[in-house]
Amino acid sequence: MVSPRQGKARPYRDFYTPALHRKFTRASATALVLCYLEACWMAKWDPVWLWFPIGPTGVRTAMLFIASMAVFILRVAQTHVGKRTSTSPFETFRTEALKFGTIQVFLWYCLSAWLFGEVYIWSSATGAKLGWVDQGRSHERSRFNERSVFFRTMIFCLAIAHSFIHLYRDADAVRYPLRKITPGSDVSPIEPAKSQLKKAAQPVLLDTLKHSVAVAFFGPLVWYLTPLRSFATRWTFSFTRFIFFLPKNTRTTGLAPLADILGRLFIESGLLVLLWQTTNEAYTAYISQEPLKKGQPLTNDSKDPNGSLIKGLKSKNAFEKATAFWELVLITHRYPDRRKTMYTELDRSGGSTWSQLLSLCLGELGSMTARLAPSSPPAPVTPTQPAPAALSKAPSHPLLNAPILAPSAAPSTPGAKAAHLLSNVARAHGSSPGAPSPPTQLLNYASSQLLTESQRIAIHPATLKAQSDSLIDRLAASPAARFVRPRPAAQVLQAVCGAPYSTASVLVDAVDALTGLAMASLAEDEVGCVQRDLGRIIREMNGAAAAVEGFLAGKGVRLEDEGVEDVRAVVEALKGGLQTILAAFGKYVDAIEGLSRADVREARRLVQSLERKGRGVDVDVEMKEAN
Repeated sequence: MVSPRQGKARPYRDFYTPALHRKFTRASATALVLCYLEACWMAKWDPVWLWFPIGPTGVRTAMLFIASMAVFILRVAQTHVGKRTSTSPFETFRTEALKFGTIQVFLWYCLSAWLFGEVYIWSSATGAKLGWVDQGRSHERSRFNERSVFFRTMIFCLAIAHSFIHLYRDADAVRYPLRKITPGSDVSPIEPAKSQLKKAAQPVLLDTLKHSVAVAFFGPLVWYLTPLRSFATRWTFSFTRFIFFLPKNTRTTGLAPLADILGRLFIESGLLVLLWQTTNEAYTAYISQEPLKKGQPLTNDSKDPNGSLIKGLKSKNAFEKATAFWELVLITHRYPDRRKTMYTELDRSGGSTWSQLLSLCLGELGSMTARLAPSSPPAPVTPTQPAPAALSKAPSHPLLNAPILAPSAAPSTPGAKAAHLLSNVARAHGSSPGAPSPPTQLLNYASSQLLTESQRIAIHPATLKAQSDSLIDRLAASPAARFVRPRPAAQVLQAVCGAPYSTASVLVDAVDALTGLAMASLAEDEVGCVQRDLGRIIREMNGAAAAVEGFLAGKGVRLEDEGVEDVRAVVEALKGGLQTILAAFGKYVDAIEGLSRADVREARRLVQSLERKGRGVDVDVEMKEAN
């Protein structure tokens, strides 16, 4: 049994960071092997120095590894758990386009491409003619070399294109499995990193081939048919002419001899994409492994393991928080010695270990319920006080229509008569609510005299409004509107799992952890702290399930629809948790504090309702048929 020691608990990140470094080191080793192989390929095929790691091959390997590290730094800086929850492509563009993280993607990929290109040019043979200038024959002056500018520009274009692909695929997302444990089994749902890399080998090679073909085919077209050639050569010539003392008339024109360089561009662009893709796949494979160290939870080495875990659960860093919840789930289902300490630590600062874990897990469910609350229909408002009797009774005598003031004398002067006439018109207009104004009467009279009946109907406000509504509906249904039209499934995903990234992993872990702790308390909770909060757990899970059920019904989305896989996982976790707890504690309903049989019946109804909705069954129709 692990017992907390006196003193302040070390932060959770003190145990998470070394684990992250170990995973990062293993992923880097995979990239380093590829960098060495590519450095050998770039060698001049010297049989002595080709495979010898100390020498030019070692220098090239180090430079290529730096190019790979640029992608690693990008991934570490922007790693997040869960997929995007934008409701439309336009919302994704609006939220992501101006972020500094988006600019970072382009900067790091361009830096990596520049390093790779310079290493290849430095390693290439003289016959490749990739220097800044073309020396020509001994008696000729140096000339500006457009081949070098073309090669470097295509490498940068490849980096920009791959940055867009990186952003489109959301490659920075770490896809943690939504269900970390399999009921009744201790087998991990996570495949080993080596197995993941083997499965990713074929897609990576296919991507590499596609990029190589695209660069070799579209590169010359973009170079000659767009202003890119003029801009790149003019900008490069502006500083190389001072370095190599080139006269102005040495700048090349016409069609440059680039046919023989396309083969080199095809191969080197493929090697560069292979380096990028391998780096990304290795990082994702190793970073998604279980948060364990030598088969034990990460925080077991802490002086206060549960205190460090609680700090991780409270972390504002979403990645650390998701990792801490994953560790909590593993502890509650695989490590009974560590789990028992969560019931017995009562004198912790801020409350017992169980009470803090309970508050943190239920807090995640409460956040989800709060996101769904604004979408629920408002409850009918009932008056708190009866209306005053004086206002509810009808008047006992008829109202007077006579003027309050005595009638004034008739005007005698022309100015007074005009003022009196305007006053009567204003009073007549003001005392007739709903009557058309004089300008409206004038327009109606003119239209009746000048326009036909069909023309008057065509310009009637009701007709114009109907036409505008029909036009809006046609535009909303057009293929172009799908970029701005919110998708119901995406709206459900965002409401249930949060924004900008899905928190389904944390929600499922919170439910599974509470379920595991509640079930283990039957044999391990000697103090009885879980029993006092069991009613609260059932009510909170019941309320969260009811909120999801109501929201799904309001949006007309079923759990089997595409795009709501995360929502389905949350619903299945709630359903499974309620079923497990009710099956184990159903006979103790009368003894559970704060829980009534009505709450139990409602929980069972929700479980059955969610099961039917998951199968696409209309619950209301089924109940009517049963009756």
